Amino acid sequence: MRTFLSSTAIMLISVAITSVANMCNSLDAPTLGKDDWNERPNLVANVVQTEEQQKNSTDLSGTSWQLVRFQGGVEKTLTPDDASKYTISFGADGRVTARIDCNRGIGTWKSSGRNQIRFGPLALTRAMCPQGSLHDQIARHWSLVRSYIIKNGHLFLSLKADGGIYEFEPLVSTSSLAREKWELIEVNGASVQRSKAYIQFDENTKRFSGSGGCNRIAGGYEVDGSHIRFLQTVMTRMACLDNEVQRVETEFLKALNDATDFQIQNNVLRIFKGNQQIMTFNAKTE
Repeated sequence: MRTFLSSTAIMLISVAITSVANMCNSLDAPTLGKDDWNERPNLVANVVQTEEQQKNSTDLSGTSWQLVRFQGGVEKTLTPDDASKYTISFGADGRVTARIDCNRGIGTWKSSGRNQIRFGPLALTRAMCPQGSLHDQIARHWSLVRSYIIKNGHLFLSLKADGGIYEFEPLVSTSSLAREKWELIEVNGASVQRSKAYIQFDENTKRFSGSGGCNRIAGGYEVDGSHIRFLQTVMTRMACLDNEVQRVETEFLKALNDATDFQIQNNVLRIFKGNQQIMTFNAKTE
């Protein structure tokens, strides 16, 4: 009888211990299956890749460059006659603008990995550039660019299959907008004669001010690479007695609203609506 009770007690204690152990196990973190563990490296890799993409896409965003040379091999080096005729600007919105000698273009760009870059189709104006221009070659190579690197302050764009490398240097800083008082000399292809229209930029406040010819104007502006937007333009309401001055002022204000891009070269400021040049200013000496 005693032996039976002892055996029964041992069995009950064993069952109790097993139950407690099972309860403790149920309180631990859920068991990861084989698939779960396989997913973990992928998740980490995806996070790292995303961070790299963000990092590498932003070191080009908002930058502008002009061509130094094209290196196509040991025996082939091409240098532009004027670096400012060959420029490229990267927008933070994935848009890219370019000047290729006598033509201007708008397209898209993206960076999907470290030092990788691809350009979308480039919409170009259709002027005939002079003999010796690098226009046709660059237009042909545009879709062949595959990688980039920024080294010693210069941008290098490499073509696929070791097709060559384009070297660029930084374009003049956009802060040069704020260094001058700009006098309007042309609007919508027509020269400005009697008007005293001008514009000035304040880089610290991101505000502009000036005159339309009759009335004072003011507002805000945003710059991203070579892209520009004029915001919330206001003006006084004085009547213009000169019809020509009135016409210039009206077109000036509309052009500010339409502006998308700008370029500064040799103390000349040019404003564009897409590929179309809509205003030209000269740096005004006091």
